Order: sequence, then C-alpha cells, then structure tokens
Amino acid sequence: MLNNLPVSFEIKFIMSDFRIKILSTDIVQSLFKTEKINPLTGITTRSLRSSLWRNENGKWKMLFHQGTPTKEI
Repeated sequence: MLNNLPVSFEIKFIMSDFRIKILSTDIVQSLFKTEKINPLTGITTRSLRSSLWRNENGKWKMLFHQGTPTKEI
C-alpha cells in the first residue's frame, strides 16, 4: 500500500523582508515576502504575506493570515 502512495516532493520557501508592526500591547502584524520554487516544474511563485498575532497569557497565537500572489519581490 505504501508503494502506491504518491511521491512527496519538498517545496522550498524563501522568506524575505520580514518585519513586525506593533498594533497594540498584545497585537502585532507580521509582514513578509515569499518565493516558492516547485522542484518538478522549476516554476517560482511569489507572494506578499501578512499575519495578525495576539499574545494570550504569554503565548502568541495567530488570528489571521493572508498570502497575496504577486509578480514582484
């Protein structure tokens, strides 16, 4: 059965321009860019990413995440 499973390929993400905006004492926004290279096709896709995080009792939890495709990095 294991031999019949599809082969898994590693997809590499390159993250750049990571920054944090402090929105309040317990909420931050992370902003960064990614490039994803498909090892089968060699095609690179790029996106702008943003996440909202809240500190709850000393632990950061993600509230929201968005990735928007882009042609630029």
